[in-house]
Amino acid sequence: MAPPIERRKIAVKPRSAAILALALVTAACAARVPWKNPSLPQERWSRDWSACKRQSGGGTAAFYDDSNTPSQFRDYDRAQDKKRIDAAVAACMIELGYSPAPRKED
Repeated sequence: MAPPIERRKIAVKPRSAAILALALVTAACAARVPWKNPSLPQERWSRDWSACKRQSGGGTAAFYDDSNTPSQFRDYDRAQDKKRIDAAVAACMIELGYSPAPRKED
């Protein structure tokens, strides 16, 4: 019989937890949906975008790692997969009534 696993509690200071939570919220807000639909509330945009990415295969591990394939071919295959997924996401979003959002210039 194996010995019981010792469990340790990790003490997290409230201030550290608050800083981590703020960082996560800020990162989530920074991820901008590149599509817009004026007839729908903005809260729905990210859900639709995520659904379209999942439907197209972009939300899964579409980029397989075939270490036996030379790097230039693997990179080419990944680029082609990304183009295919981006086109499928675009078709899905357009079908839902969205249009591409103007890019924000830095």
